[in-house]
Amino acid sequence: MSDAPIILYNTLEIALLKVFEPCLTCIKSLILGNNMPEYKRLKAIFFWLLLVASDTAAQLLVKKGAVRISSSGWINYLIPLGYSFYIISFIAWMQILKNTRLSIALSAASVLYITVAIGSHIFLGEAITIQITIGTILISAGVFILAWSESKRAKHL
Repeated sequence: MSDAPIILYNTLEIALLKVFEPCLTCIKSLILGNNMPEYKRLKAIFFWLLLVASDTAAQLLVKKGAVRISSSGWINYLIPLGYSFYIISFIAWMQILKNTRLSIALSAASVLYITVAIGSHIFLGEAITIQITIGTILISAGVFILAWSESKRAKHL
């Protein structure tokens, strides 16, 4: 058995703790901020969780449906179901953007690269190689760096 999944999980733990620490601090202050009433904190947590879950599910369902199309030649229920999850994630994203700066929202949403990689491994049986692990981390880190520089630029304007 390959050690790639174990390496991925260990690497993701490091990535989440080190690379995303500033981003997670921003989200934590947004969600747990003392100025924010309890219902708004719960609403923010709900929409972030909804976004991650629905977008990840949408991508996995559309992929599974596309694989079935290529083998059968017919559209199956997985593709419309996947797109319905995209609609849910779009609604969640609009709610998040109403109360969050775009630079913070984009860097936080980069966690989707990680959830899709893990979901693809668990539900679709896709192999996770060290190259995929490193690529996922680099993409996530790049999105975070761009959002971080954008938030610094926005503070100076």
